Amino acid sequence: MTTSALPSALLLGSSVRVSVTIARCLKSHGVPVHVASLLPEQPVIRSRAIESFRFLPAEPKAFAEAVAELVRTHRIEYVYPCGDEAL
Repeated sequence: MTTSALPSALLLGSSVRVSVTIARCLKSHGVPVHVASLLPEQPVIRSRAIESFRFLPAEPKAFAEAVAELVRTHRIEYVYPCGDEAL
């Protein structure tokens, strides 16, 4: 679980170029960042600016449950789509 006093951000998408850039910016302001990918064939994104990474299921009900669990677990208040697949 996130221990920061600030609420967390969830970046949806697996574009390394986009996700890591946004994660670094948010982290520089003290915002904990979590990333979730909708594309299981994409590689796991690793960065010191990212606290956790997770693949989300494609099935709509399972997807909604997985996002809700991330929101509860990490106190996520901000969700940013970071790729076409997340829009």
